[in-house]
This record gives sequence, structure tokens and C-alpha cells, in this order.
Amino acid sequence: RPMSSQRSTFTQDAPKAQHTSAWRVAMVLGACAVTLSCGGSSYAPAKVPESFAHAPAKKKDAYPLDAERRKMRAKGKANCPQVQLVGYKGDVIPYHRPLRVNPFFRERLQHFELVVRDVSMKVYGRAPTKIRHFGAYLCRRVRGSRRMSEHGLGNAIDVSGFEFGADASAPDGLKGGFRVILKKHWDDQLGVGATHARFLRELVMALSQRPDIFRGMIGPGARGHDDHFHFDMGRSRFMRFSK
Repeated sequence: RPMSSQRSTFTQDAPKAQHTSAWRVAMVLGACAVTLSCGGSSYAPAKVPESFAHAPAKKKDAYPLDAERRKMRAKGKANCPQVQLVGYKGDVIPYHRPLRVNPFFRERLQHFELVVRDVSMKVYGRAPTKIRHFGAYLCRRVRGSRRMSEHGLGNAIDVSGFEFGADASAPDGLKGGFRVILKKHWDDQLGVGATHARFLRELVMALSQRPDIFRGMIGPGARGHDDHFHFDMGRSRFMRFSK
């Protein structure tokens, strides 16, 4: 069943974050006692949301793909509904290879890129040159269930890291180009690696305060997600991360 077409709009001014009651309910903050340091300075990272109970999205937060079916047959080839997909390379920050996403999710990615840019400017003084990912659209089930993954609608992305270009004015250890990799740096506590951990955790914190971007957020500490962030716009709001 083709999805009705609708033009999405995007401006460089991200919408002001509105904290919905659904987004606040049952949030548990994971304590982080590690002090991150780089170049002689230290940083005690903000607490990372460890878990967030599933809460149905409010009617006022309606999203065009909410009406799409998610239930699938238990066995055999996954039978995802027919939805519109578009190629997307990134508007604010490019992705290391093009994505196939739903047009409605593309708008969410554009605002995600703005948050990535803002957090990276705060931590590194420059924005990434590329966002690395494991993919977006893929017709499949959620592991161990009859429910379709949001990837089956082009309504999710798995982000694995970020690439940065050289900057001669940056502190020692950050002047050259480098990659921030979730699997390697999420829990890093030493030197430049600790700065990368700070960036990743501050990015999670920034996104957790922007319910207008993603509903589902999963990352290191959740089963099968030690090497990537999963972001989606499914029907429920939830977060799962380690400390």
C-alpha cells in the first residue's frame, strides 16, 4: 500500500524542545563516576539516561507512519508494507554513504544533524565531516518477535560513529583528522578517547531533551547495540543505554 505523499519542510532553526509527559515518565538516570580528561583538563560527564519505559506517543505528537502496520508473520520471509523511500545523503552533515529512508524520517535526520553539529562544536570546536552508519531501510523483524523493525519502514537509522577533519588550532591530540567509534569510545576513560566518550554521552543527553526528533533511542549497554546508536520514530517513546 503506497503511502500518500506529503512534502516535509525543514529549516536550519531547530524547533524548541518541548518536554512531553510521555517523554518524562519513568526516566532513570545512570550514575557515571568516571572523570574524563584530555589535554590536562578534566570533565565529569553529565548523567546518561540509562532507561526509559515504553510510553505510547501522545495524539498531539501524531506522526504519519503511526498508522502503518507493524505485525508480521512469525516465520518465512519478512513481509513489510510498501512505503515511499527516498535517497538521502545528509543536509547539515553528510553520511559516509547514502541512506534510503522514508521522507518523514528524513526530516528527523535533518534535525538530528543539527544537534550533532551543536554538540561537536561544544566539545571539539568543529563539526564532523561525516556521520557513519550501519544503514536505515531494511525489511526485517525485531529479533525474537512478530513485530516489524522500524527499519522496515525506513523509519530508523543505526549510527556507528563520526569522522572529523583536521584542525591545526585544536588542542594536542585533536589537531589531525580522527574517527569517534561507539564500540571503541563509549566507555573510554583515557586521554583523547575520554573526550570522544564525552562527545557521545553529551549527544545522547542532548537528544534525550529533544522529543521532537526521535522516539526510540537505544545504544551501548542494550543487547546487540554495543557498537551503534539505534534511533527511530516508532509508536512508543523509550530509551535504553548503559551508564
